[in-house]
Amino acid sequence: MNFEQRKKFEVCRRSLSDHQREIARADIKFQGSKRLVARVVAEREVARKSDAKQKVSGLVARVSERWRPYGFLTWLNSPQVQKMAHSTNKMTC
Repeated sequence: MNFEQRKKFEVCRRSLSDHQREIARADIKFQGSKRLVARVVAEREVARKSDAKQKVSGLVARVSERWRPYGFLTWLNSPQVQKMAHSTNKMTC
């Protein structure tokens, strides 16, 4: 191999190595972005579940506050509960 061929070979080898480095950098960035997306999705899911729990606990608190003064028997004899009981009895008979 003469000097010119060796020089050409070195340039080719160096550029290939640069190309491989570029691919590795792009792959690292891609993996990082995938991790970021996965983390964002997980955080959104946690937030959504937390919001749902808060909403449910708020509704339960409001319902219990609404019926607390009347007591359980009053609630049981309320028109809404009687209506539900009547409609379920129709379905089972």
